[in-house]
Amino acid sequence: MTSQWPGPGRGSEATAPARYALVIALVAGLAWLSGCHSPEAENAETRLRNTLDSMQQAVESRDLGGLMDYVATDYHDQQERNKQELQQIARFYLLRHRKPHVLLRVKDIQWLNPEQTRARVEAAVATAGQAIDDPGVLSSLRADLIRFELVFVENDNGFRLQSARWQHADPTDFL
Repeated sequence: MTSQWPGPGRGSEATAPARYALVIALVAGLAWLSGCHSPEAENAETRLRNTLDSMQQAVESRDLGGLMDYVATDYHDQQERNKQELQQIARFYLLRHRKPHVLLRVKDIQWLNPEQTRARVEAAVATAGQAIDDPGVLSSLRADLIRFELVFVENDNGFRLQSARWQHADPTDFL
């Protein structure tokens, strides 16, 4: 089942908190990626992890501009949103949430080309207003649980988020 994000100008903002978790979820926990074993893959993975660390720091410091620097200019998602619309969603999310907490479980990393400049990341992400120390507590928290398929592309400026797809997750996705 695909999540329907209202986003600015796309419907009721009453349901927005659960939907706007994408921006935080993309960024926050992905720094813990694990993956391939070749030296080339380690270098690509390290570059991707460094990008994700920087994105996470931007979110935690509420630096919208810094966060958006890591989104590709040709970004698109399953709702046909572009980078500008994603920025509006991120702005709204950061205004509404003082300090979101994120739990990430990377399910799979696939390099989409031999040069390892394009990566697909499948992950389960939980966001809540309090720390999520253990996935076993997810069912007792008011947490947003989302499964993502993210594509990152590397250019001269490093890895950038190029596309995102998501759907609801359940607590078992985190075990």
